[in-house]
Amino acid sequence: MKRKHWVIGWVLAGMAVPSLGCHTKSPSVSPGPPGDARLANAAPTVDALLDEFLAALEGKDMQALERLRVSESEYRDIIMPGSVPPGHAPQVFPEKKSKFFWGMNNTKSIYWAGSLLESFGGHRYTRKEVEYTKGVQQYAWYTAYKRVRLTVVDEEGNEKDLRTGSIAEVNGQYKFVSFAGG
Repeated sequence: MKRKHWVIGWVLAGMAVPSLGCHTKSPSVSPGPPGDARLANAAPTVDALLDEFLAALEGKDMQALERLRVSESEYRDIIMPGSVPPGHAPQVFPEKKSKFFWGMNNTKSIYWAGSLLESFGGHRYTRKEVEYTKGVQQYAWYTAYKRVRLTVVDEEGNEKDLRTGSIAEVNGQYKFVSFAGG
């Protein structure tokens, strides 16, 4: 028997999706993503991911930024189904809704990444402080580091506040889910 769940709003800005029209399978025990679920081009730590992120900004390299973010299949096959509390069954989305939510996430991320490159690109930054303004939350299939706020120092010693989207950790691998943040 399937239950329909109705949830209003985004669980994480640009990260998890509303459950509008999705189904979960009973009983409410999530098998989790396959133990060998891999994220392509993922970093082994949050620090390594943030270092790669700052290097991509320094190089004004949109392709490098995009490699640091989950792909469509990673988003639709791991992030979306696993965006439920631990121990709950995965969400099952109809194809059309799954594509729609990916499209929204992808579009916001592309525009936000462009803005980041415009505002921060071409400078070498060192991290002074990292904060997750919406906290760290465990979901069934991943851990979310919500809304990254970096305090960085440029090559001239100027301190800047850089805000971006959320990071997911899946099986010890780290990637941005979205660059959209604020």
